[in-house]
Amino acid sequence: QNPNEDTEWNDILRAKGIIPEKPKEKEITEDQIVDLLESTIDKRTGR
Repeated sequence: QNPNEDTEWNDILRAKGIIPEKPKEKEITEDQIVDLLESTIDKRTGR
């Protein structure tokens, strides 16, 4: 059985500490996206 599969059974096992918590997906904020785009544009335009 895949411990990363999202099932009610795995949720119970996680709650009991039998299998580890699911890794959380990294969140990217809108500001981080804007900063990334601006820095990429600056690099490519030579600013």
